[in-house]
Amino acid sequence: MEKLALTGGSKTRTKPFTSRPHVDENERKYWAHCLEEGLFSRFVGSPVKDYREQLAMTSEEALTKIEAFWSVLGGPYVRKFEAEFARKHGVKYAVASNSATSSITSAAIAAGIKPGDEVISSPFSFTATATALRIAGARLVFADIDPETYCITLESIKKRVTPKTKAIVPVHILGNAGDIVRIRDFCAERGITLLEDSAQAIHSRKNGQCLGTFGAAGMFSFQETKNIMTGEGGMAI
Repeated sequence: MEKLALTGGSKTRTKPFTSRPHVDENERKYWAHCLEEGLFSRFVGSPVKDYREQLAMTSEEALTKIEAFWSVLGGPYVRKFEAEFARKHGVKYAVASNSATSSITSAAIAAGIKPGDEVISSPFSFTATATALRIAGARLVFADIDPETYCITLESIKKRVTPKTKAIVPVHILGNAGDIVRIRDFCAERGITLLEDSAQAIHSRKNGQCLGTFGAAGMFSFQETKNIMTGEGGMAI
């Protein structure tokens, strides 16, 4: 390349980038099948036959074989998606939700966070991170970020930990892992719960390990700008 395009050279790309989601025949085939068979979410919020047995199942793969028309665990495609997502990340469980916001809120409540508990997280994130933690009742404490990774640093976290610190929620901005290994070790030493906001880190890895699997739970987003999208949606693993 003799000259950069910025200084008058030839452009590498002549067509503008587009944010239009990629759709191929696979999507069209499954959409058509769902419409023809009436296979929408199939979630039901009240007790149904065998629901306790369903909730007690220890394999995501087993859940794909449930034949009930209605389930507290959703329809067959929801369960297949969860099973495949769990398999891809090397974990036992994946739980779909309507958004990553809901997944973060659910994970925080499941981790035992109560009103007054302090949770350290990043100020550099979509508003959902802070909103979800506040919905769970946490007192949010912001740690500073590394200017190269945009992720919170362990040094900043150490300055903000108090006896009331219940959890730390790093945000993997743009797939960056930041200090996640050191943060994991720090949490293990202090008995602090580690929850990962992996909304922007689907299939990102650190030392060969998927982000979202370093802590007690990792939460992902399938909003339309993400690498994998369902229009809206989330997952906790």
